[in-house]
Amino acid sequence: MGSASCTVVAKPPLSAILTIPDGFYKPRSIIPISVAAKRGAVFAGGVSTQYFLVRPNRQKNKITLPSTAQGTTIWYYRPPVSGVYTVHAVSTQGTETATSNTGTFTVH
Repeated sequence: MGSASCTVVAKPPLSAILTIPDGFYKPRSIIPISVAAKRGAVFAGGVSTQYFLVRPNRQKNKITLPSTAQGTTIWYYRPPVSGVYTVHAVSTQGTETATSNTGTFTVH
């Protein structure tokens, strides 16, 4: 009998990249906060992303959004008051989670 070989390739870990466009924001303006979920260089579809936002008065907002087939989610947030806001996200696919970078934006 001959020998057989098998190569097992582990899938890359899930990652989440949060992006907030630079700009000057006013209260009640629309801010697109996006998260791209990836496995290595490939976008990961079928991901659920939970956003965690802290307002200037330390009140917290949380929302969960499904991703597109391309692995992206966008939260169109309307800040109610002036100040500095902080946001991060956690993307989940099956039992695996990935925490994004933290982003900030200022409302004048």
